[in-house]
Amino acid sequence: MLTGMFGYVLGSVLVMYTGAVPLTLYACLATLMLQRKIFYSALCLLLGCLLADMRASGSLASALERRVVSPASTVLTMTARVSGLVTERPSSWSPEQRCLHWVVDQLNPPYRRLQVNHCADRLPDVQPGDLIQIEVSLRAVTGRVNSHGGDSERWALANRLDGYAYAHHVSRLQRPAWSLGRWRQALVKQIRAGLPAQTWGAAILPALVAGDRSAINAQQWDLLRRLGLAHLVAISGLHVGLVAAWVWALSSLLLALLLARNAGTIAVRRWAVWPALLAALGYSALAGFSLPTQRALIMLVALSLSLCGYWRVRPVSALLVAVALILLWQPLAALSIGLWLSSGAVAVILLMHWSGSRGAPVMQWQLSWLGGIVAGSLFGPFVPTAILANLLLVPLFSLLVIPLALAGSLFAPLSPLLTFCAVLLEGCGV
Repeated sequence: MLTGMFGYVLGSVLVMYTGAVPLTLYACLATLMLQRKIFYSALCLLLGCLLADMRASGSLASALERRVVSPASTVLTMTARVSGLVTERPSSWSPEQRCLHWVVDQLNPPYRRLQVNHCADRLPDVQPGDLIQIEVSLRAVTGRVNSHGGDSERWALANRLDGYAYAHHVSRLQRPAWSLGRWRQALVKQIRAGLPAQTWGAAILPALVAGDRSAINAQQWDLLRRLGLAHLVAISGLHVGLVAAWVWALSSLLLALLLARNAGTIAVRRWAVWPALLAALGYSALAGFSLPTQRALIMLVALSLSLCGYWRVRPVSALLVAVALILLWQPLAALSIGLWLSSGAVAVILLMHWSGSRGAPVMQWQLSWLGGIVAGSLFGPFVPTAILANLLLVPLFSLLVIPLALAGSLFAPLSPLLTFCAVLLEGCGV
C-alpha cells in the first residue's frame, strides 16, 4: 500500500510540473514487474502513477476550463455566494472612495471562484455568507515569473481561484441567519476595536486569530518578507500544529492530575490526543478552513493516530499516506509550495526525534534556524538576519503570542491578553 501511495505522490508531482507522467517511467515500471521479487512493489508504483495521472490531469483540465479569458470590457451578471472575509481598504486612485474585497463562488455555470473588488463613495452592505447578484467585468489571472516574485497563475490554480472581477453593481438576495464567515468578521472587528490603529498589533493579531491580513500595510509586508517572517502571519500547518501541541500538553497534565495513578502515562497521552485534534479543528474553522489548514488537519490526524498507537504504522509511513490523501482530494495542491514546506518540516521533526533531539526547545531552535534559511531563500532575496529573526520570533510567537492572542480573543475575561500581545509585538518592531 505504501509503495502505491508513493507512486501516487510521484505521479501527481510529475503531472503538475511537467504536464504528464513520462512514458519512459511507465516502461521502466512495466519492465520491473517482470522481476518476481519486486513485482508487487512495481505494480503498486505503476497503479499509483496511473491513478495520479488520471486524477491530476482531469483536475488540471477542469481548472483551466474555468479560468477567466473574457476581455475586461465584457460585463456579466451572475449569482454568487460570498465566501471568506470581506475586507475594506482605501482606494488607490480616489481618496474619497473606499474599496471592498471579497471572494465569491459562482452558483451558475461555469461555477467560477472569483476575487471581487468594488469601489464606491457609499459601499454596499456585503457580509460573508450572503447570496448576491453582481454585475462584473472579469479579468484573467496573469503574472510574471522572476527570481524574486511569485508565479501568480500557479498560485491561483493551487488556491482554486479562477480569475478577478470588478463589481459595477451589487444586490443582496439573501442573508443566512448565521455563517462561520460572519462570526469571524465580528471577531476581527472585536480585536481591532481594542487596539490602536496602524500598529503591529492591530495588523498581525487578526491575521493570527482569524486569518485576516488586510490591515498589514505594504511597508510591514516588505519588512516581514525581508526578514523571512511572512510565514508567521499566514495561518498554516505551523500554527495548527502549535495549537494542537499546546492543548495536548495541557490535556495530558489535566488528565494526569484527575486520574492520579489510575492510568498510565501512555494511556493519558493517548486520550489527550482527542482534545488536541478538536482544538486543531476549531482553529482551522477560525481560519475559515483555508486550504493550508485543511491539509494540516489531514496530516495532523494521520501523524497523531500513528504516534499515539491508534494506527500501527510508522510515523514516516503515516506522513506519506497523509500527503497522498491530500493529493487525492486536492490534486492541484501539488502546485502549492506550502504543502511541501509543511511535509518537509514534519519530516525534519521526525528525523530530529530519531537522532536524539527529543527536547522541544532544541527542536524549536533547529527548526527556527532552518526556517530562516528556507523562508529567506524562497520568499525574497536571502539575508543573514532572516536566521536571527526566526530564531528570536518563532519561539516568541509559538510560546506567547499565538496562545495568548487566541485566549484573549475567544474568552472575554482574558481580553487584556490582546493588549499584552500588541505591546509585545510593538516592542519587537513586529
